[in-house]
Amino acid sequence: MKKQLLVIFIAIIAVIGLFTTCDNGDTHSCSFGNWVELTPATCHTARSEERTCSCGETETRIVGEPLAHNYGAWETKTEANCITAKVEKRICSLCGYEDTQNVGEPLGTAHNYSEWTTKTEATCVASEVEKRSCSLCENEETRNVDEPLGHQGLTPAFAATCTVAGNSEASGTCTRAGCGQTITGTVIPALGHDWNWNSYISGSGRRECQRSACTVTAGIGHTGPAGGIIFYHDPNGFTMTDTGETAFWLEAAPAHMGSWRWSTLASGQGQIPPDVAGTSQAIGTGRRNTALILAVDATAPAALACRNYSNNGFTDWFLPSGDELNQLYLRREVFGLSSGQFWSSSQSFFSDSVWFQNFANGVRSVDQKYMQRTVRAVRAF
Repeated sequence: MKKQLLVIFIAIIAVIGLFTTCDNGDTHSCSFGNWVELTPATCHTARSEERTCSCGETETRIVGEPLAHNYGAWETKTEANCITAKVEKRICSLCGYEDTQNVGEPLGTAHNYSEWTTKTEATCVASEVEKRSCSLCENEETRNVDEPLGHQGLTPAFAATCTVAGNSEASGTCTRAGCGQTITGTVIPALGHDWNWNSYISGSGRRECQRSACTVTAGIGHTGPAGGIIFYHDPNGFTMTDTGETAFWLEAAPAHMGSWRWSTLASGQGQIPPDVAGTSQAIGTGRRNTALILAVDATAPAALACRNYSNNGFTDWFLPSGDELNQLYLRREVFGLSSGQFWSSSQSFFSDSVWFQNFANGVRSVDQKYMQRTVRAVRAF
């Protein structure tokens, strides 16, 4: 029984082997044609063949090995020269591939150079370049000759002065034909005057710039020893009424102290601000006025802001008197001021009011001590 089943199974396999399934899903008996050449063999690839089924399906196969190159005879490609050997070549007649080989050694002789001739002319920034060529190998050798011509027509370098910037190198536009390059150089900022106030002898009333060759005398708009801006100078001097010393200059702080009340007491507190007796409007009294204010009103905002101010190591600033403030107004353009209402340290005819000045029009008026006005500290020296 088992032998009969085995025979039947083999018969079924044989029948199935007569059929195949194509790409389109149909099952049929395979019927391939003969193998035909698809691509011929070359020096680099073997021959390929293809056959086609009656259903259109194809099969390919590789046959044999790639062909060997069929080279011709060696022939000269490049002759030997001073630095390279002779090179020969041969060409495959089947694929056109070129094979090369070096033959022998370089000639090993010295170059046979021609005379030096100009390759490029000198310019403002580059030297002249000369060349010469070897007659054996065409090798070219070059060299720089002399120096670049340099720009012409420029302004020479010059040192900075107190008021004029300098330049570290020649600058301007080159006038040499074919150039026209603009050279800016490195600008050296103006040095500014060197008053060297540390060596200033108090009482002279005059101070010249300490830089060599500068004869400018310190005056309005220049920087004072405390880093402020000078706005008043009296060559004959004026008396500081708190100490009796003679001063010649007034400088103002570089910036405002802010906006402050003159008195500690504010409006509506039902109290009368303290009377500061003995203040004056004259030049030379502002420092004493400030001390008088703080003696009776220790936290008076405007005066205290000036007393507490420090700049460049100096702490002797004060709220200017009425006339000192007026001098600041007269020099307001130096500070770039065109408006603002500024407190003085001078009490008015009434104990509850103080002199202030409007920098928009110069008008000097009085106002209550609890009002807020702009404050600018000054000092004398």
